[in-house]
Amino acid sequence: SLRDKLLRLMSLMELELDFGEEDVEFADRSEFISILNETEDKIKQLTRSFSYGNAIKEGIRVVIAGSPNVGKSTLLNALLKEERAIVSDIAGTTRDVIEDTLKIGGVDFRLTDTAGLRISDEQIEQMGIERTHKAVSQARILLLMFDIRTATKDLIDKQIAELTPNAEQKICILLNKADVHIEDENISLTQRQMLQTIYPRYTVITLSAKTGIGIESVRQFLEQAGELNDIYNQSVTVSNIRHYQALKRAEERLLAVRNGLESGLPTDLIVEDIRGMLGHLGEITGEITTDEILGQIFSTFCIGK
Repeated sequence: SLRDKLLRLMSLMELELDFGEEDVEFADRSEFISILNETEDKIKQLTRSFSYGNAIKEGIRVVIAGSPNVGKSTLLNALLKEERAIVSDIAGTTRDVIEDTLKIGGVDFRLTDTAGLRISDEQIEQMGIERTHKAVSQARILLLMFDIRTATKDLIDKQIAELTPNAEQKICILLNKADVHIEDENISLTQRQMLQTIYPRYTVITLSAKTGIGIESVRQFLEQAGELNDIYNQSVTVSNIRHYQALKRAEERLLAVRNGLESGLPTDLIVEDIRGMLGHLGEITGEITTDEILGQIFSTFCIGK
């Protein structure tokens, strides 16, 4: 419907060009700006929905990262409720990424267990660590895992700096092996609260992947970070990358139209940007052609020779 409104206004502006010498204005500029605002809001809503659509189509990428022997593979097995990854007390057991799918609320979470982060001269382990960095860069959710006994601010800062997560990623700091503090729960609680204060943007969870303490909290974090409620509340969801790219290009042209109106650009230049915007929307809804614009003009106005 927005495309039809824009097409009608573009037809009116094209008509103005034909009567340029008579200085007439067929297209109401205030109505035009109102439709631009409506179109911009809808385009932004649809582009935002792409992350939800992609989550439904491809699943949500979750990476478990951390130093060797902090319990990453144990956590993967605990979440999946099966022995998917080999668990050993030997540091560096996981040499490559291991992937499996966990379904929460009808949405697939693609869990990735990664090689431990440390300096190593061994070529195979280095390759595993490189794949860890690649997996982290592609993740939507990052579970950054530490041994609760050694989780200092310096260590956490160092690993965050090494992994360089982007601002859009949801991050949870996991303090594993809490069962070692089972006799003094105040130690674990105080440490978690302290780190939560230091890292307010992140969620901090105390757990024991081995005994199951805190596993449900991790699942709840995944559900919240995956924004499942927003996925369910979307009336229309974009899941096709081509549609998403067309919407982004249409948004760029829309901005150019708005800037042109504000700066008083000639109508023919504004019309060119509108045509470009309609063309990008047309990649989703159907091709915009010159005949279609002329059809709008001749169906609305009686124009003689």
